[in-house]
Amino acid sequence: MNKEEFIKEHLDESFKRIRKTNKYFESRKKSERLEKTFNILEVSEILKMNSSFSVQFEKSIEYSVRRWIELHGNLPVTSFNRKHLAEFSEALKGLPTTKIRQVSNLSIRQAILLAKIENLETMGVKIRKTRIDHIKRIMQYAKNQMGIIITDPFEGFQVNLEKRKFSYINSRRRKSIPPRKILEMIDFCTSNYHPDTIDYWAPILGAYTGARREEIGQLHINDVQERAEYLVLIITDEREGQKVKNFHSLRTLPVPSAVLSFGFREFVERRLASNANMLFTVSHFDNKEKLRNLIEIRQSGRGRYTETYGTRFVREVIGQIGLANQHVSFHSLRHSWTDAARRAGINSEIRRICAGRLDGEDPTEAKYGASLMLAEKLTALDAVAPFLTLSE
Repeated sequence: MNKEEFIKEHLDESFKRIRKTNKYFESRKKSERLEKTFNILEVSEILKMNSSFSVQFEKSIEYSVRRWIELHGNLPVTSFNRKHLAEFSEALKGLPTTKIRQVSNLSIRQAILLAKIENLETMGVKIRKTRIDHIKRIMQYAKNQMGIIITDPFEGFQVNLEKRKFSYINSRRRKSIPPRKILEMIDFCTSNYHPDTIDYWAPILGAYTGARREEIGQLHINDVQERAEYLVLIITDEREGQKVKNFHSLRTLPVPSAVLSFGFREFVERRLASNANMLFTVSHFDNKEKLRNLIEIRQSGRGRYTETYGTRFVREVIGQIGLANQHVSFHSLRHSWTDAARRAGINSEIRRICAGRLDGEDPTEAKYGASLMLAEKLTALDAVAPFLTLSE
């Protein structure tokens, strides 16, 4: 055996020993990971920490995990089987959807019992699927990213869709606000709220532009600009805390003439003169000073600007105009605007662009050609206005 062959033989033996050693330590590390037990709360916290979820989505996951623990306990994820998820899905069917704190603070079993006694509305398939998906996502993370379970027992689990009559589905859908009620709504808001608050302006803007509640509430003062001869609203997600539903929601809307007639331009000038950051204020009661004053609208703990306002709108405004318990909310104004736009004969393309919707269009094609079109948008918005407050 020559020198080169001798070296090669010994190197091969050394490499074999190194590979065996590495394999041994890798198997030990894997075994140690599997021996370390993580409960579902710990895994969900690690998932949130290593993901860029919105505050609202994090809160939603926390709620799902809370209900899971109330039902099954905070067990190690290695102890779960498919039956656990099936039982959770079944329990969610009976969980009431009310946001009343005294009810939502109850444990899952107490809340289900109360729903039966009081005949409360319970969780539908769509929300139940969301809660199930949260739990499945946590288990997927435990397997794929953390490597603490070998197989995912929840993989492939599906929430069974309930067969419903179309008449029932239609009865549960969010309704639009009738034209005569829109006039009552605007009259009530302009008579009862301060003219610098979201309570005063959001119903007017929602009715005459079809904009979403959060799109309106998150407007900064600099999102209202002069473009040529138009005063425009820039609906964007550029600033911190701003969000939009999708790409098509990004848009620039000329302020309709009907909105200007309520003194919107003068309102903007007042806010500019006060060095405002946000466009709208809210009425705030200072418990310490026992005084009510105006403060700029701000985000909730879930990262939304208008959650509290949405609840207040339903309670104070919808109730006042006689539409309580009729599946009407602020979003109903968006339905009202669309109905009015159809009655006004507005071209579907312009309707889509103004409302910030895809509406069945080709996603790629819909990205082009809608960047400004301010004249066309204003013509359409002004044409829709009379049909918002006139019955058929």
